[in-house]
Amino acid sequence: QERDREASDRLAAEQIAEDAIVEHENLSKRAEDVESRLHGVEEELAEVTDELTRSRQESERAEIELSRCLKELEQLKHGMADMEFSYEETIKKEQKRFNSIVNEKDSAMR
Repeated sequence: QERDREASDRLAAEQIAEDAIVEHENLSKRAEDVESRLHGVEEELAEVTDELTRSRQESERAEIELSRCLKELEQLKHGMADMEFSYEETIKKEQKRFNSIVNEKDSAMR
């Protein structure tokens, strides 16, 4: 009986050892899979971070360009207003000159 029990214990211990080895191998494979997926996620994160940085830089450049364009537009509006005022003043002067010439001719004809 003692030998049977020892043999039974030995078989149980061997089975436990084999199960532990199989479990260790399974866990090692899972760990490798997880590590591989993690590496893939890290690479993707780096790509997304780079893309986000580029996008942010493009957005900043576009904002600067928009600001410059708006300033230029404002300057053009002021320039147009100045030209319009100058044009109106010229028209007034020419109208006065025309009226003066017409009045001179009317006076000369009388």
